[in-house]
Amino acid sequence: MVIREKLDISLLTISYIKALSQKKIYNIQSISLKNLFFYSSDKSIKQELDKNVHNFFKHNEIILARDFLFKNDSFTPRSMYLISPIYYAYYTKLVFNVSLKLKRHDTEIVNFSTNHMETFYSGILEFTNHKDKIDNNAIFNKSYNLFRQEREKYFDKHVIKVDIKDFFNSISTKILINKLKNRIGECYEVTELEKFFLYCDFNTLPQFHYSIASSLLSQIYLLDFDEKLSLLLQENKLNLIRFVDDMYIYKKSGEYKLNEVNNLVDNINSLLWFDGLVLNSSKTKLLKPEQNEESFKLIDIVSMNETSYSSEKLIDDKANEVINSGGLVEFISILNEMYKKDGIYIQEYLKLLDKYLSVNGGDSNKVLSNIIFTEKWKRLNYRDLLLISKKWNYIFFNPSQFTVLYILVNRYLENKKIVDGSNIKRVLSYMYKKDQLKFRDSMVVIGYLFQNRKKNKNLLKKVEYLNKDYVDFINKYLKKL
Repeated sequence: MVIREKLDISLLTISYIKALSQKKIYNIQSISLKNLFFYSSDKSIKQELDKNVHNFFKHNEIILARDFLFKNDSFTPRSMYLISPIYYAYYTKLVFNVSLKLKRHDTEIVNFSTNHMETFYSGILEFTNHKDKIDNNAIFNKSYNLFRQEREKYFDKHVIKVDIKDFFNSISTKILINKLKNRIGECYEVTELEKFFLYCDFNTLPQFHYSIASSLLSQIYLLDFDEKLSLLLQENKLNLIRFVDDMYIYKKSGEYKLNEVNNLVDNINSLLWFDGLVLNSSKTKLLKPEQNEESFKLIDIVSMNETSYSSEKLIDDKANEVINSGGLVEFISILNEMYKKDGIYIQEYLKLLDKYLSVNGGDSNKVLSNIIFTEKWKRLNYRDLLLISKKWNYIFFNPSQFTVLYILVNRYLENKKIVDGSNIKRVLSYMYKKDQLKFRDSMVVIGYLFQNRKKNKNLLKKVEYLNKDYVDFINKYLKKL
């Protein structure tokens, strides 16, 4: 479908980000965006977005703060950032402008799929004024569901699963800009994006919460790779389905031979090498049809308290098993004892996590999130809940999830008049007494503040020593939690 009217990209950006901020109401970045729209009119925001990069920088302050998040190993911090909300919006507008230049003329939707390849990114960019479409496209759920539907077509096929190691951090913004110039020329839209990267000192693709902009650019970066890969797939009679960098390669008929798998993975790695990328060898898997389907019995994806958790049947069944068998309480009790003896012993924690919560050797954190946010823990008897609520050292092994569980259980017991609030006060007392908070301490403090929806100047002062930009961001852009 040809676009019938010229769209105002700034207004389209405002519509996308407003839809995002209204759906992700507990995420720090999203709250800042919601406050932007609450305290500023769409007209005044549009005036800023319409400025060129030089004038925009001149009139708008930037705060860029590293967020407190671990990768799934509960040890390595993620390179996720918070950025001033008007900058988040401006970056999105710049990428929408570039995407419009790259979009095929026969469609309003930015789609990177090619022959033998169906590709999906976080969100769907559609150049339309239709509010309902924008509301659905703004977050990743719709595109992920389309990805899921495409995968379901191949449940009877053998599949190789691969992904790109440290994908966003491996994307050079300098190389990305050169790729854009080669495709659409040294136009105004590309030059403005280049200036933005230089001003913000982004040498690799920035990772912001729920950013459709960075997801779009990641797929643009892969266009050269995709063209070569498409030929490789055609030669070998294969199909590929990808969500951002997670790739599933299906054999049209028959089984994969081991030499086929090894040669294909080696060829893909060679193609990625030209763009400074590499496959994640630890996540490369060959799945038979029954394994392919078993790994993907997804019913729905739900977001609650902005921790996305999966209600896959396998995940849900495992969560029920852990609760019914007493495994959760046993797991937490072992962690408390281990903390007293060995401190935060991450390697042993991961082994225990796998032992008590994993499904087919993975998805342990999904199971834990399911237990927390579907409130399956409420099925435990009061004696077990008291064990979870009194001894609290276990929260340091996984602060982002266990802090939420600890506070929810304590608040539940307080409402039942079983405990009096002294448990949480002991945790706070511990934090107050520390001269300096460590990374995990700060994650506990942040978890507490957001669960209680209140600012605490003394606790924020503690966090400030470790991450001043983070506290500055909260104080400036979050009038209240």
